[in-house]
Amino acid sequence: DPEVITASNVGISLGVKYSGLIIDRGGKYVTGSQIEVNDVVYRISDIWNTNAYLIVYENTIKGKITSILPSKMSPDIIEIDGNSYTLDASFNKYKIKNSDTIQVGETVKLVLGNNGKVVDIISSFVKGTENYVLVLNAFSNSNRNTVDYIDSGKYKKEYYVTLLHADGEKETYLSERSMLHLKGKLALYKIIKTGEDYDTVELQIVNNNALKSYKINKDERMIGNDYVADGAVLFNIEKTYNDEIEASVISFNDISETRIMDGAVKYIHKSGDFMDIDVMLLDDALGRNTAYGLVTDMSVIGNEYVVTEKYTLLVNGQMMTYIGRTMTYAERNRTAASLWSVVRIKLNENNVDSIKEIISSVDSSREVQAVDSSRIRINDKVYSYHNNMTIYKLTSDLSWKAITPNELKKGFDNGNVSLYLDRPLNEGGKVVAIVVR
Repeated sequence: DPEVITASNVGISLGVKYSGLIIDRGGKYVTGSQIEVNDVVYRISDIWNTNAYLIVYENTIKGKITSILPSKMSPDIIEIDGNSYTLDASFNKYKIKNSDTIQVGETVKLVLGNNGKVVDIISSFVKGTENYVLVLNAFSNSNRNTVDYIDSGKYKKEYYVTLLHADGEKETYLSERSMLHLKGKLALYKIIKTGEDYDTVELQIVNNNALKSYKINKDERMIGNDYVADGAVLFNIEKTYNDEIEASVISFNDISETRIMDGAVKYIHKSGDFMDIDVMLLDDALGRNTAYGLVTDMSVIGNEYVVTEKYTLLVNGQMMTYIGRTMTYAERNRTAASLWSVVRIKLNENNVDSIKEIISSVDSSREVQAVDSSRIRINDKVYSYHNNMTIYKLTSDLSWKAITPNELKKGFDNGNVSLYLDRPLNEGGKVVAIVVR
């Protein structure tokens, strides 16, 4: 069966999954990490299931449903803007039968496979959510083709803004003034003038209103105490250190975690009689840029009023330096990480972008009752490893190094062993760091 790629598994995870395979995408050889959302992947091999390679198709159709044949209860063909598309044998027809948003008159996106048949369908959005955009970039230039000069004699300056729309499409527009202050924020947009090259938009800022962590219930489609509407739009910021922010629109089903951590949820909007969530702004909700590190050294620079902290961290076996923001002594006492503490960080490539949270040890012991490559048992409890787990060991010269699980031994010979989880154990928490000293 074909595999339709979702936002939750693009990037590094596909690079690992398809490592060593030849991948043909649109007539070009690519790596697994270059496969994109809504691509359709076919695995080809010989009769012995060896000599495998991948063929990737990128073909989507967006439009309004004009007919479902022979019926919504038993669909074989879906008609978009008067054009008919046959459902592939692999298509899950319950996605149409059980949906209130996939019906005649609604706008959808079809994902087509190698034979032009429909392998997936992405439903339309909750009414009103199509007006939301995420501002990815804002910039200006001087228009040297215009005959209009401003009073100072300079060329007329034009302002541009690049927006991510609720349907996942990216578009650049003109604006009447600089929108740089809205970069990285949600806004409501309206086209106020059409143009030959660029339309002109007006933006209304949407202020962030959510800063805490939220428990996820995938079975009930709940975030915290609220239900998530079918077709809800989840804007997810991925990288912020380039001139243009990298972001995408993900679905609730893309979130694999059981809790979204502090700072990852920026905005929540609810609507309808049941006040279901229909729009969210998230920051690295899929955890692609999240890592955990150990503070190995720190220093403070400042005066009697404000200070700036400099941290040296061991992250995934690499030493990294992070200089924090300037703060008052009172703020530092509330938020500062201490020497040898474990912290959750956000990375930008191979640099620390920010320290998000200080992680407390959940358990410690001088005895390791059992250990292997996937879990550890201490104090009569078994803890499973996170797929991005690091073990930090204090050496005899009081420096730190990263070791492998194979270097941990059963018994009392390791020293004191402390475990750190990504979330509470009763919410499926897994070990992200082990500190041995």
